[in-house]
Amino acid sequence: MLERLNFQPTTADDTPSALAVLDAGAAAGTPLPLLLVDATLPEPDGFVLAEQAVARRLARSVVVLLSLNRAYHCSGRSGTARV
Repeated sequence: MLERLNFQPTTADDTPSALAVLDAGAAAGTPLPLLLVDATLPEPDGFVLAEQAVARRLARSVVVLLSLNRAYHCSGRSGTARV
């Protein structure tokens, strides 16, 4: 779906790997236009990744995704994240 919108998806399995991809883009002067983050990434979780991306301006837009069955468990965390 994202390819049809002219996005070039890049994936990462965890927060440190994602930050490495984001840092490389920022260092090259091409921050990602959109970062889709799974809130349930392994520790550090997706909220940490989103906070880092916003604070360090590693992506132009950041969206944290929550599945419905996990939304209740993450509801407190989503309210404290600075994203």
